[in-house]
Amino acid sequence: MPVPILVAATILAALVLLIVLYRRARYSPLFGDSLAFPMIFVARILVKPQGMLEKAAHYSNGVVEKSLRYPPGVTVTDDAWQGVAVIARIILFVVCSIVLTGDVYGMLQRLPLLFGGAGTVSLPGSFVIPSALLFICMSALYGAVVLECAGLLPTGAHLFPNMTDKARKWLGILCAIGFALSLIFAVLFWVFSALYITVDPDTAGVLAIPIFALVGIILTGASVLSLWGLCVGFLGMISLVFWLLYCGLHTVAGVVSVVPSLIDVFVQHMTQGRLSVYGDLLGHDPYKVPASPFPASRRSITSQTDILALPELAATIDSVREVVPIETTELEETTTMNPDKNAFIGFVGEFGSHEFPHVAQAIDKLRATESILTSYFLERALTHVQTSIAGIGDLSHANPEKSLSMLHGATEDEGDHTLLCDLGHKLAEAYHHLIAIPAPFAHFIDCRKLVNSIDLLESNKRRLPLISQVVVTSVSELDMQNKGVQTGIADLVALQQEGFIDSVIVLDPRSPFAYSYGEETQLRFLAQMILSLIIAHKHDPHNTSFSSVFGQFSSLSPFTTVSFASQVVAVGNMPKRWSWLPLSTGSSGTGYYADILSQVREATDRVLLEEDTHSFPAQVRSDVGCMVLYNIPIELRDPRFSACVRDNSLYVSSHYPFASSITVRGNGCSYPHQLGGRFLVQASCLYPLQPAIFPKLQGVRNVKVTPLYPTSTQVETVNGNGNVPTQKQTRKPKATKVSPTRQKQATGSTRRVVRRNTKQAK
Repeated sequence: MPVPILVAATILAALVLLIVLYRRARYSPLFGDSLAFPMIFVARILVKPQGMLEKAAHYSNGVVEKSLRYPPGVTVTDDAWQGVAVIARIILFVVCSIVLTGDVYGMLQRLPLLFGGAGTVSLPGSFVIPSALLFICMSALYGAVVLECAGLLPTGAHLFPNMTDKARKWLGILCAIGFALSLIFAVLFWVFSALYITVDPDTAGVLAIPIFALVGIILTGASVLSLWGLCVGFLGMISLVFWLLYCGLHTVAGVVSVVPSLIDVFVQHMTQGRLSVYGDLLGHDPYKVPASPFPASRRSITSQTDILALPELAATIDSVREVVPIETTELEETTTMNPDKNAFIGFVGEFGSHEFPHVAQAIDKLRATESILTSYFLERALTHVQTSIAGIGDLSHANPEKSLSMLHGATEDEGDHTLLCDLGHKLAEAYHHLIAIPAPFAHFIDCRKLVNSIDLLESNKRRLPLISQVVVTSVSELDMQNKGVQTGIADLVALQQEGFIDSVIVLDPRSPFAYSYGEETQLRFLAQMILSLIIAHKHDPHNTSFSSVFGQFSSLSPFTTVSFASQVVAVGNMPKRWSWLPLSTGSSGTGYYADILSQVREATDRVLLEEDTHSFPAQVRSDVGCMVLYNIPIELRDPRFSACVRDNSLYVSSHYPFASSITVRGNGCSYPHQLGGRFLVQASCLYPLQPAIFPKLQGVRNVKVTPLYPTSTQVETVNGNGNVPTQKQTRKPKATKVSPTRQKQATGSTRRVVRRNTKQAK
């Protein structure tokens, strides 16, 4: 029989055998387990070496990552290739090695002559090369330190990363002097060479003493720099060596894993996932030993039906089935979760869909992924939108779930209410490990969907008592004429009074700010402000957390709003880079920091005093507290950031005693059609709305909305431009009875539907 036919017949017979064994294993699980056990036993011979190789590769990769994070504060991102820093450190290692080796060679040549020796030392020829490169490397080393002090080198290539401005200035001056002396030495050396060759060696000997004196000065200084340069350069060598180790170990582990992987596929299919070759290596779920097929008593029990026919045994089996063991992998995931990643952001309705892309952009801009655990998106009209955000869990319902929700409701509102109630169960499942940690929950909800979200807000607070829930919505004058919107706002007031939510941030799509710069700009500024509040406590210990900010506002008013302002920072030529030069002019050691402070103060005055910054037609009052949040384009590792936090707080407390400040790292938002200005500072003022401002500002007739405060509170008049002056409080509304709890009777059809579903569920 020809060889190809024999090979094909063998492969076909093997496939048939595997199919027969698989069908037999599906029919009899005990047969499958028995067949898998010897294969697992044999495969462990290769699984253990694979595990050790993977652990060694993981350790090598960890060494590489940690070496790339030096100096402290350098972040490893995918935007830039970190090999530049490694190459710079390797070059620094070579330069410093040449300086020290060349000096050693010269001393070994001169010392025997000074002490009456033979005059030469026999060394390998390779030592001559460092001696020849010695003077070039000294000049290069001095020049590199000068460029570092000038701020022209990347942080990863710095020789001295942590220096004060004073130390950087004097080090730059000293290295500049060393570089100048090395230039003088180079000139004298070439003049000496020319005289020695063309004129007379005796005449050239006059320059020998000055040349050796210069060598002693510049070589001594370069030796000090070279000693530390070897350490930094050796770090680059470690990065290269361990990266090669990681690649080699990972490749060998992949080759070793070929056979165990094939055996694992066979075992998994034969046992239906009960057993695995990688029980220890990959953390496979623990499996139970199969039950014995032999009878436990003299009477042979051949089926589960016979067992359940016995009352005693049936009761025992039921009691065993009720005990659900905690799996090891689930417990390990719970304990290893990051407690700082605890925020939730939800987008419901048209307003939520409009805000979603701006929030996603702000998350990436502010690097807030590590602070947000989950998100949610619900807008039936948009089926093509990508609802997930990279690095954040997506709890959004899929299209089949949305279709299923409509089977139990006649309208879209009923279906949305069903989905939002299910979202409450998902949140309880996702945040069960954070029940003892205050977590910020920001809900961007369309004003016409507020009624559908009431039960969700109430359920979240009952299940997670420490969360801080804030509802963000946009309400126009036309929206306030809708009965469902009126009912939703009234219920939010009741929820806030009962402690289920902390505050309601209200915007007007026709606000002075939106009228001046557009509604999309208002939404961008709002997203930046909300995300900055979520991450503020991580940027500086003096910043108030999200929960504390809205906890303070909850005692002032159920409603808050925001005013925005942004200012361009003049970067210029950054005189700080060359401030250490003796003949330099201009401000030394400040750069554009003074301009940042100036623009921050201008933005502060605008958000607190000017009308066109308001996202809702209501001015900031000086008799109640408010919070000013800043976004400044200064990195956290920059020492000027903490100074800016202090200066901002000092300015706000001295000029506006009723306000407090929070400072967050991040470039501010720009206005539309703004020319120039790469860096911006942004100020956002969060302040409570006036009592009963909704009915007064909207001017709706016969609107029965739950008041913001008891009716004894005065209603302020409104001038023509929408501002509410604090000096004029002329009339009081008629006394009406305020309900202490949420309304039980709905005024609109939407509200009645939700209440009916809630009662049926109970």
